[in-house]
Amino acid sequence: DGFIDSPKGRVIAVGPELIGGVFSANIPALPHLTIMRALLVKAACLGRVSRGEPLYLPLYCRTIEQVDPELASCLAVLWWPSDDQAVEAAFLGGIDHLIAYGGDAALSAIRSRAPETLRATWHGHRMGFAVVGRDALAGDLEYLCDRLAYDFTVFDQHACLAPQAVYLEDHPSVSAERFARLLQKALARWAVELPARTLSVEEATRSRAAVDDAQLSEAMGLTETRVLSGDAISGVVMVAPDGVLAPTPLNRFVRVVPVSTLDDVLPHLEPVGRYLQCAAVAGVNDAFRRRLVRLGVTRLCPP
Repeated sequence: DGFIDSPKGRVIAVGPELIGGVFSANIPALPHLTIMRALLVKAACLGRVSRGEPLYLPLYCRTIEQVDPELASCLAVLWWPSDDQAVEAAFLGGIDHLIAYGGDAALSAIRSRAPETLRATWHGHRMGFAVVGRDALAGDLEYLCDRLAYDFTVFDQHACLAPQAVYLEDHPSVSAERFARLLQKALARWAVELPARTLSVEEATRSRAAVDDAQLSEAMGLTETRVLSGDAISGVVMVAPDGVLAPTPLNRFVRVVPVSTLDDVLPHLEPVGRYLQCAAVAGVNDAFRRRLVRLGVTRLCPP
């Protein structure tokens, strides 16, 4: 609020007066981060909810109102059709900083219509993955698979941090298929505690088509992919040696990708470096972690 001494002299921090948030539907509680960060810099916040998730943010603001009505008066929640450019123009022209979540196409469209002078923070498409080195396979496999299964279960892979595949380093006594079977069992256990979301017709069709395509290719000997389960309730698990990282159909769709050494993981990641975000790693050393960071990974954590 006032000038303070620093090694570079006396400084003061001035935040934006009004932050605008454009939220996506993939994670219901995501607006919490934007709201809290806005309030921390004493900015009011105007948020546009997604048509696919209109409930969380209004309830959140009502809860704040019960705790502190004055603080809640700094927040507003709206929705307007995505093709209503007049309302969008008023929104973009009236805020001091934009924080927007969504797919690349949606964010590109907003960016093309935003004033050139508007400061913005963009949260576009991102992918996570897991890497299990052979050193981790010498320990408690069931526990390791339980932790990985949780990562594939929570948010049904719709979060930007969620893994899309697990790369498994070769081990003399732990085959990729055995590991995948343990992962399949762990997914089934988590399906009891965290039931799967109801899929739309489009989502179910996309998942079924991916399974059918893999099974047909396997039957014809075109690939070495092996589908171990194709259950919409507890998830899909397949062993897929051809493992360039790509988005899966989501909703607990697990690809186990066997590799000879950890170095073999990197070519699978390089083509999508700009989309990398989180890596769940086990049994890898710091040198390998640094190589992941250089590729673009911004978060490293255990499964």
